[in-house]
Parts: sequence; structure tokens; C-alpha cells
Amino acid sequence: MKNKIKLLVFVFLFFIVFAIKENIYADTFEKLTYNVLEDGSIAIVDCDKSIENDYIIPEVIDGKEVKVIQNNAFGKCTNLESITIPKGVYSIGSFAFSGCNSLKNINVVESNVSFASKDGVLFSKDMKSIAKYPKAKEDSKYVVPDGVEEISYRAFDGSRNLKEIKFSSSLKKISDYAFYYCNNIENVEIPENVEKITKWSFWSCSKLKAINVSQNNNNFSSEDGILFDKNKTMLIKFPDRNEKTQYTIPESVKKVEPYAFCYCSNIVNVTVPDSVTDLGKYTFYYCVNLENIKLSENISYVGECLFEGCSKLKNITIPKKVATIGENSFLNCNNLEYAVILGDITSIGNKAFYKCLNLNKILSFGNVGIIGTQVFDNTAEGFSFYAKNGLTGYEQNGWENYNNKIKRYDETLKNTNYNFDSLSQTGKIEISDVFNEISSIKDLEINNENIISINDDCIITPKVNGTTNVEVHINYFNGIEVIQNIKAIVDVKEKVDEPGDDNNNNDNDNDGNKVNDDESKQTIDNTKKESSNPTTGDILNIILPIIFVSSGAAMYTFFKLNKKSTTAK
Repeated sequence: MKNKIKLLVFVFLFFIVFAIKENIYADTFEKLTYNVLEDGSIAIVDCDKSIENDYIIPEVIDGKEVKVIQNNAFGKCTNLESITIPKGVYSIGSFAFSGCNSLKNINVVESNVSFASKDGVLFSKDMKSIAKYPKAKEDSKYVVPDGVEEISYRAFDGSRNLKEIKFSSSLKKISDYAFYYCNNIENVEIPENVEKITKWSFWSCSKLKAINVSQNNNNFSSEDGILFDKNKTMLIKFPDRNEKTQYTIPESVKKVEPYAFCYCSNIVNVTVPDSVTDLGKYTFYYCVNLENIKLSENISYVGECLFEGCSKLKNITIPKKVATIGENSFLNCNNLEYAVILGDITSIGNKAFYKCLNLNKILSFGNVGIIGTQVFDNTAEGFSFYAKNGLTGYEQNGWENYNNKIKRYDETLKNTNYNFDSLSQTGKIEISDVFNEISSIKDLEINNENIISINDDCIITPKVNGTTNVEVHINYFNGIEVIQNIKAIVDVKEKVDEPGDDNNNNDNDNDGNKVNDDESKQTIDNTKKESSNPTTGDILNIILPIIFVSSGAAMYTFFKLNKKSTTAK
């Protein structure tokens, strides 16, 4: 604890010293705060928030030329509408006007050798790069001038009125965050000469429906408004407001870029084909309407924050090859009810299932390794992690924090050989209690339909004499079928007739009278009902474990609180 306090003090002092160093030579001129650079020129670092309307940056301060406008220099000026850059400025930070929500025009004096302006938009001097498009510029449509080759980093960041943009054929590069938070742009047409678009270029464009690429482009392609590389081996960006609610990624795709589906508000169901081997982190980050997803069988990890904020996701099956579940991967998936982990897991990151408020069970079919902190915290009351008998790793490496949540199960059926003395008898395939708790019967298949019939309740009724295999298909967690072809052997033996009986004895009572079929069925049904009523032993088998677990939990809580109280004293 002392070491942590020392570290915090050190970090605090470091930042204090850093701040002093940055501003030790800081001075003010009118409403500007500036530093004197080594070459004797001026760098504007801050300003008074009262600067508004039209403002002309002075060319000289205290006899020294203004040459640099640093990041956030005018960030406080929320009412600034127009600004003029003097001739000596050669460097403007990407965030210099980040808070200028009223800025409509950026003007540059003609004598400036580094920058230029056209129609209130900031360019490099050679007009090949757009440096900054003012946030509050009133035009709804913007045509990029011919000759422009690059949209710079955050150039259109936060442009709230822009609905349509037309790129010039000369455009080659769209940089990171170039259109970040351009919330009114709906469609984008990428021309044939563009060589670079990043996964961040159109991040968080909440109304963007389609990114369409010229067929003549040699680097990128599009399908249904979705951005891919040329050969569709990489999915780069699924637009935030693409109208599709159901989507199957093309089988040509091998990699899905990080953040590719981030903030997609319409998507409900997604299928990731087995061709995909790389599913990036944050891929489905805050897809708030995503309910169902089928993952590729060939991915090896569930990336960091992959499904964070997918508040309608109902269930997830993690494929067998996945070895790592990243930090925050299912954080705040409030409607996630269950998950199935098919393979061995080397690690589960911090808060992987944190605040999954409705998560009540996870079924694991493999061994486990290290588990992080708060992985299953703030889940549903009574949450259980089901681990198959014989699997290892559940007693150490952080799992000991969840001992009270881990339950063991056996996936095998109680395979009894059923011997029937008559064709009117029935038998039921039994499943162990814990197994029954986490599963249901989906399907039952009979290898030879002439031997038995079997209903959805696993009741077997012989048809003719013989032996067969029954394949029982198990449904885990309401629809996820993970085990098939569990076989139960049923022996049907011919009854040996007693002396004096004939072949029709099964249809007569002891007095030789014909037995009413309805009465016979009723007798069988009553037998089933009686056998299904719980005995005292059954009730005790249910109640005693509950009492035991509850008592253990109460004792654990008592000693933990007592320990805290002692420590406090």
C-alpha cells in the first residue's frame, strides 16, 4: 500500500513539474497566452474564452513573430466564428480549434508560405491537402477542389452541417479520423485513385449508410455500401447506419478490421464465416441492437472489448479454437443470458463478463488457465459456471475467487439397457440431474424405425422385438446444440408365453375379458404420474445442497466482514 501511495505522489509531482516546464516562460498578450521558442519566435498555447466573432491573430507579439499555434490553443473559444492566420505561422496543431463549435471560416493571409485558404477552408500552401474544415461551416455539400490529394488527420472532425461530400479524382489518401463525428453525412463515393483509407477514416459517422468505391479503384472495393480491400479478403468498415439488419460476411473475407462494426445501430444478426481467422478488437463495440452472432470456427481469440455494450446480445457460443477471451469482451452486455465455451481457454481477461446483469450460466467443455479480476462480477443472482468433470484449471490462477459459482457436470446419459417383456411396456432414458439443469432434448433418432418409437420426453415404446441404438441430440441453453449422437442401447426381448396363454393374452384380463384400450392407457398414464411425484428423498436432495451452499456463503460473508472490521481497527 505504501509503495502505491509513493507511486501516486511521484506521478502527481511529475505532471506538476511538466506543467511548470511547459508554462514557465508563458506570458500573455491581450487575450492570448504564449511561449517564446528557442529561435525567439512565438507559440500560442492558450487563449481567453471570451474571444468571439471574428478574430485576427497578431503577426507580432512583443517584437517577436508568431509562428506556431499549438493544440487546443483556441479550444476554449466556443463563440469564435472566424479566425485569420498571419503570414509567419508554419505549424498548426490538429486540435488547435477543437472546441470552436461556432467556427465558420478559417482565413490565411496570402503572404503565408505554409498555409492557404479557400472558401473558409484551411489548406496546405500547395493546395494538395485539406488541413481543417470549420465545424460550423454552413454548407450542407462540399466539393473537394481538383488537385487535392489528401484529407488530413481530423480535417472534417465534427462538421455538423455537412451532409454530402464529393471527392476530386486526384484524391489519394483519407487519413485517420478524417470524418470523425460527421454525423450528417449519409453516403460517400470513393474515387478510383484513392490509395489509403483507414479503419478510422469514417469512425462514428452516425448517419453514414454507404461507402461506395469506384470499380476502377485498384486498392478498395465495396458491396452493399460496405468497404473492403480490393479482393474482399478484408472487411474494413461497415457503415454505422447501413440499413441491413441481417448480415453474413462474404466467405472471401479472412480478416475483419478492429472497429469495423463499431456503433452500427441497425444490425441485429451477424454470421461470421469460417473463412475469417482474424476478428479484430472492438469489432462490434456498442452495436446496441445486435441480438445474435455466429462466430467463425477458425478464430483463435475473442478480442478486447469485442462485444462491449452490445446490450441486446442474448447468447454466445465461443468456438473450439478460441484460446483467449480478452478484457471487457462482453462488458455491459446486459441481456446476455448464457454462453458456451467449446474449447480450452488459456486466459480470460479482466471484466470479460462484468456487468452482464442477466448472465445466469456459462457452460465450458474445456480446461482453463488464468482468469482476470472481476470477470463474473455483477452478473445475475445465482450465476453458475458449469465445468465438465475431469477438466482442470478451475482451482487456481484466480478461479478460486469463484469457487462458489463453479458446478461440475457429467455429459453422459445414464445408459440403461431396457428389457421389455411386452410390447405395451415403456421405458425412459435418464439424464443426470445437473446435466438436465443445463440442457434439454432437441431430437431423437432411431436407427431402425421398425424396432421402437420414442417421444420428445424420451419415453421409449417397443414396436417389435430386437435391439437398436437411439441417438439423442442434446440442446444446451435453449437452442445451442453442442453434443450429438449420444447413444442409448435398448434391448427388446420377446416375452415367453406361459402355459395356457395364447398370443392374445395381452389383450385380455385374468377372466378372459377384453380390456378396454382407454382404460389401459389411463393405467399407464397414472403410473407415469405416480412415478413422477417427488419423494421425500428427492426433496431432501434438492433442499440440503441449497441449505449447505447458503450457509457457506453466509459464513464466508461473515468472516470477510469481520476481517475488514479488524483491519479497520
